[in-house]
Amino acid sequence: MPRIRHILPPELIEIIVDYLHDDVFTLKACSLVGKAWHPTARYYLFTSIHLDLSLPPKSLKGFLQHIARPKSFFHVTLRHLFLRSEAVPQRHHDLSALSSLRNLTSISLSCWYNTMPDPHWFLGSRNVTRLEFASCRIERSSFREILRQLPKIEVLKLANVSWMDRFSVGEATECSDVLKHLRKLHLGPHSSSVIPALSALISKRVVLGKVREIVLEDVEMRYEKLVGNLLVAAGPTLHSLTISAKNKLSK
Repeated sequence: MPRIRHILPPELIEIIVDYLHDDVFTLKACSLVGKAWHPTARYYLFTSIHLDLSLPPKSLKGFLQHIARPKSFFHVTLRHLFLRSEAVPQRHHDLSALSSLRNLTSISLSCWYNTMPDPHWFLGSRNVTRLEFASCRIERSSFREILRQLPKIEVLKLANVSWMDRFSVGEATECSDVLKHLRKLHLGPHSSSVIPALSALISKRVVLGKVREIVLEDVEMRYEKLVGNLLVAAGPTLHSLTISAKNKLSK
């Protein structure tokens, strides 16, 4: 008696896996069902990755070699990249292979205190729409170069950050031109020091000319006037404003 094989159509497999897109445990099980299930399950399993640069370079070597391959599946699946530094000198890690990740939509940088990421790591990430800095000391030149590589930023979030130096007028103008697609500006806790730096930018209306949402957390009272200038620069496109202050701001 011939053996009967029960094979689901690819369309049904995709519907099933799509429904389970946020269930990691079940997705892992689906990836082991068979060859027909594996690619779709893998697509959701590897949408984001966290790289801790405090680890020895050898521990990241396998991953970097994999994404350097011309047909690496990470080129298709990876959407969100998280880079954590912990003040480790970046020269210990050659992350140039990251430039091949052309489908990234968001990049998060955390714990960069003494150095900044090499902007050339993001050469291929032209479709990134969200950029986040958390617990960082931002160097203006590196910040400007990173923005150059990411021309489609719509969401910029800064949380617990400080600036190593101040913007010149020319640099502020250049950042203005790069941030022309910005839709949401989010200044998280302990980031009030960013507001004076932004004051150099808001003189160019193009910076916030299309912003629809502004979130300011833990704003200090001494920055009240700059906050007002920020709102004026946003103009009529602003639809949502959220402010939480350390000290009560006057009306």
